[in-house]
Amino acid sequence: MALAGEVLDTTERLRGLSVAWDALAVERGLPFCSPAWMLAWWRHVAAPRAALRAVAVRDGDELVAIAPFYTDRRPGRPTRYRLLGASTSHRVEPLAKPGREQEAAAVIARALAGVEPRADMIRFESVDAGSGWPARIADAWPDGRRPLTLREWAGPAPTATLDGLTFDAWMQGKSRNFRSQAGRMRRRLETRGARFAVASTEQELERGLAAFARLHHARWQDRGGSVALDASVERALAEAGRALLASGRFRLMSIEAEGKTISAHIFVAAGGEVSYWNGGFDEEWAADQPSMRALVAAIEDAFERSDRRLDLGGGEEPYKHRLADGEDLLETALVVPRGRRYLLTKLQLAPHRLRREVARRLSDETRARVRNELSRLPGVGRSRRKGR
Repeated sequence: MALAGEVLDTTERLRGLSVAWDALAVERGLPFCSPAWMLAWWRHVAAPRAALRAVAVRDGDELVAIAPFYTDRRPGRPTRYRLLGASTSHRVEPLAKPGREQEAAAVIARALAGVEPRADMIRFESVDAGSGWPARIADAWPDGRRPLTLREWAGPAPTATLDGLTFDAWMQGKSRNFRSQAGRMRRRLETRGARFAVASTEQELERGLAAFARLHHARWQDRGGSVALDASVERALAEAGRALLASGRFRLMSIEAEGKTISAHIFVAAGGEVSYWNGGFDEEWAADQPSMRALVAAIEDAFERSDRRLDLGGGEEPYKHRLADGEDLLETALVVPRGRRYLLTKLQLAPHRLRREVARRLSDETRARVRNELSRLPGVGRSRRKGR
């Protein structure tokens, strides 16, 4: 039986696939591709002008793949198709049963080629470079003219292997200095009455998310504000957290001391993969390294749950490399169909590509200085989202 594709344009129709959709996210080990996470993002973070264009692929009654796209349309700009959660999460991509990716991609490509509004570009943001989805969609495009594919960005995502180890064995693989510092700092925190805990009730979740937001914003307030967190994202975190809390897949690791939360970090899990989302800590406790202590405690908790790997997300921050033993490559890739707006879309992409090439030639120090100066300009560097 040939696979059948269907475009879903309402939240209700998409929610009806939640059980099978979530099973695919667990099978593929992609925490931010779960319906609980993506639909919470859609409800609270997506712009009001956005429209659902999710593609479900079935083999009879079985859901074989799902590509939860939405339209991003701005006056005078190309119509972009993006995946739910893309502005807030990494590794969000279509999901397909193992071994059926290529045939599912053909159905998804046909659906995207025929749906309105026509896609001027399809954007895969911070996906694993080895996922293959941009190339699959381009190769399967049905009009006989392969779309242009462009890599817009690429960067590392440090990872920590847990599978086949114990927490003690993992610690033994770290440097003597790391082990000594970890033990000393944890003992110092505990001497001051610190308590490490993962939220397990809705009351603890609500209190922990409020502390997380307070700590995170405090860390960024003198640097132009957070580009990751605003009120709409906070609402999405609360909804996703409530949905995933009982299964242990939304984990808020906190350190409490002297009557207040001094560190709070968010992780989301699926199928043995644990993805770090973000965190914050109290500057007054910086000497005790509460963020690193919380991350190590979260790794110990992951071992207790028999997880296989910790994904620390995109970026080359030194703390990630202290925890990591591996690294994936993430990329943002564009698929640009050769329709009537193809040349216009290419022209509008050109300035961005030029800026990227200039940035690539700058030293790390110069790039950091430019980012810092831009962050001080009103309205620059801060994402502005409206509730949905």
